[in-house]
Formats: sequence, C-alpha cells, structure tokens
Amino acid sequence: MQAMRKVGSISFLRLNLYRDTEGMFYLKVGNRHRKPISPRRLKLTLWLSGIFLFLIVGGSIGYYYGIQYASDKVMDQVLHEIITPAELEVLKKDPEVQAMLEEYLRPSKQQAIPGAVSQGSTKSELNGYRQRIQQEGLTMKVKHELKAEVLLRLTEEEFQALKLLAVLEAVKAE
Repeated sequence: MQAMRKVGSISFLRLNLYRDTEGMFYLKVGNRHRKPISPRRLKLTLWLSGIFLFLIVGGSIGYYYGIQYASDKVMDQVLHEIITPAELEVLKKDPEVQAMLEEYLRPSKQQAIPGAVSQGSTKSELNGYRQRIQQEGLTMKVKHELKAEVLLRLTEEEFQALKLLAVLEAVKAE
C-alpha cells in the first residue's frame, strides 16, 4: 500500500482529499473507501464549484440590491405621480393615518414592494405606463385609468398600504 497524506477536507460535507507519492488524488466521502480521481477532473470540479458558488453569492447580492432599487423607484412613482400634493397633505393631517403611524412600526418599503411586484408588474408594463404619461401627460383621465389598472392587481388594502408608505417617505423627506 502506498503512503498517502491528507491534503484537504470539507468537514461539514465529510469530504477528504488524499494524495499518494506518485501524485494521484483520492477522494473519500464519509466512511466509504477512497476512490481515485484524476488531477484534471479535480481541477475541473474545483473550478465548477467556485463558479457555482460565485453565481449563488452574486445572485443573492443582486436580488437584495435589486429589491431595494425597485422599491425606491416604486415609492418615488407613487409619491410623485399617483398621490397629488393635496392628497398628501390630507393624508398627513388625517387622524387615522396619524394613529397608524404611532401604533405600528414603520413598515419598510423593501418588505412591501416584493409582494406588489410579484403580483405581475413587469418592467415592460411599467415602461408602458411611463411612456403613456410622457405622451399624453398626467391628466385626471390618465390618472384614473392607471389607478384602475393598479387596483386590478392589488387589493384596496394593499393599495392603501402603498399610499401609507408613500406618506411615510414624504414625512421622512421633510
């Protein structure tokens, strides 16, 4: 039997890598016997594992920052295009809204937006709304039609919560 030495391990997966005196690698998983693995296959496996890990970490980070970016954009649109300044002042002075502000913890837009976005709003639809507003202007007719389309996707409670979040953002900005 050739002399082997342990060259690496991943303890939580119970993987052990051994190398003999001739340069051949052996992989042992758990209590099973060692199996030979070529150096070329080992390098390929390590590279693919690294790429896979990089994609998982990058995707997780991208999702986190993507949700933050989308929530900022939605809050800006709700605040500046859906809620008029007059509505904003009425909502700020409404005792019911004041009670909600005092009673509940301030909900974060990062928690509220994924539900609204998962209701089916695609980027192309949002761009379509934006182009329509740019072409026709933000008339009362267009405002009511867009509000009706949004209410088809959201319940009245979700829409009110979105408006409340917009008011919270406006209060924070002041």
